[in-house]
Amino acid sequence: RYVLHDKNADTSERVAWTETLNLGTENAEAAARVMAFTALNADELKAQAGIGRGGRKSKDSVFHATLSWHADEAEGLTKEEQLRAAKWFIDKLGASDRQAIIVSHTDRASPHIHVILNRNSSEDGRMLSSSLERLKASEWASAYEAERGTIYCHHRELHRAARKQGTYVRGAKDEPRHFAEMRRKAAGNKELLAFIEAEKKKVNAAVRKLKVAERAAAKTQTKLDTLYRAKLAALRQDMRKNITAARQNARREFLPAWGEEQQRQRLEWAEFHRQEKTVLGRAKNALKGIKAPGGRGSLGEGFNAFGQKGVREGLLRRQQAAREKELRRRQNFAELKAKQTAQRTEAGRVKQLHAEYLGKQAELNAKAAEQQTKLRADVQEITRSRSKNWQRAQVAAKVKQQQSQAARGQTPPVVTTPTTKASEVLPSRNAAQVAKLIDQQKARVAEQLAEKKLKRQEDQGRGGVK
Repeated sequence: RYVLHDKNADTSERVAWTETLNLGTENAEAAARVMAFTALNADELKAQAGIGRGGRKSKDSVFHATLSWHADEAEGLTKEEQLRAAKWFIDKLGASDRQAIIVSHTDRASPHIHVILNRNSSEDGRMLSSSLERLKASEWASAYEAERGTIYCHHRELHRAARKQGTYVRGAKDEPRHFAEMRRKAAGNKELLAFIEAEKKKVNAAVRKLKVAERAAAKTQTKLDTLYRAKLAALRQDMRKNITAARQNARREFLPAWGEEQQRQRLEWAEFHRQEKTVLGRAKNALKGIKAPGGRGSLGEGFNAFGQKGVREGLLRRQQAAREKELRRRQNFAELKAKQTAQRTEAGRVKQLHAEYLGKQAELNAKAAEQQTKLRADVQEITRSRSKNWQRAQVAAKVKQQQSQAARGQTPPVVTTPTTKASEVLPSRNAAQVAKLIDQQKARVAEQLAEKKLKRQEDQGRGGVK
C-alpha cells in the first residue's frame, strides 16, 4: 500500500512506473497477491520439491530496499538504467530467481525506486538468507557508483577501505523518519532535542516491553509443547505395554481350553492304540476317522483306512488339527477384540491429553494476546500523542526563546548546531587536506563567536550599550 500509493492516500501520483520479475503478471496489485500466496504455501512447495521442513523458521517473507540516486543524476536517468541497477542489486543478494516488484517514485528531488522481494522461492519454498545482506548491498553500491564515475557516498568508501585493512566497521543505524524530521526542525534547540530523546526513550521502552512479552509468550509455548510431547511419548509407550498385556490376558484365558484339548488328544491316542490290537478295533478306528468332522467320508478313503494303519492315524491327526484350528481361531478373535478395546481406551487417553494441551494453549494464547494488545495500544498511544506533544514543545520553545530575547533586549542571530562533522563529508580527491581546511575554518568561527560573546558580557557588566 505504501509503495503503490501516495503517502496516507489512495492516489498513486508519485508512482512513475512499476515492473515485475519472475511473476506471471505485470499488474503490481495482482503480483503482490501472487507473492503472498507463494509465501503462505512455502511448506507445500518444499514438500513437492522433496525438501524437509527443518531449519530455522522466519516470518519475514518480505524484503524491502530503496535504491536512491543523487539529485544531480535526475536529468537523463532512464527507466532502463534504474531497472538495470535493480536487477544487478538483486543478483548481488543472490535473489535473481525470487519474485519481485520494482516501483519508481517521483515525490522527491532524488530519483529512487523501491525493490520488494519475496524471500520464499516459488520453486521450492526455501527462504532467502539474510546473512550479510547489508554488506552485500554496500559493496554493490560502491561498485555501481564507481562504474558511473562519481562517488557520492564517501562514508561508504571510508568504511570499505577500513574493512580491507582488517577493521570491520558499519554505518550507524538509521533513525526513524519521524524522529529525523523532528530533529531537523529542532535546529539545535536544546529543549526540542531533549523532547525528541525523551520521546525516543518512551517509545523504545514501550516496544521493549512488547518484545519481552512476545518472547515470554513464545518461551511459555515452547515449554508447553515440550511437556506435551514428553507426555505423549510416555503415553504411547504405556499404550504399547497395555495392548500387549491385553493380548496376553486374552491368550491366558484360553490356556485351560488348550490343556483340555491336549488331555483329550492323549486319551484319543491311548484309545486308538488299544483298538488297534484287534481287527474289530481297527475297523472302529477307521469308521470313526471317516465319519469325523475332519474326514472326507469317501469310499476310497474308507477302503484305505480299513487296510492301512497310517491312514487311520492320519485321520485322527486331521480330526485333532481341525479342533486346534477352531480353538486358535477363537483365541485370535479374542486377542483381536482385546487389542481393539485397549486401543480405543488408549486413543481416548491420547485424545484427552490433546484436548488438555489445546485448552492450555488457548488459555496461554488468550492471556498473551490480551497482554500484547495492551502493550501495542500503549505504543500506538505514544505514537498518536507524539504529534500533539511535538507541536506544544515547539510552541513552548518559541515562547521561551522570545522571552529570553526580550529579557536581553536584543534579537541574537539563530545559530544552529551541525549534526555532522565537516570532516566527515569528504570529496573524492584530497580528502585529508580538505578536511583539515574545514576543521580550521570551524575553529576560527568558533573562536570569533566566543570573543563576541565575551565582549557582549563585558559591555553588559559595565552598563554599556546593548
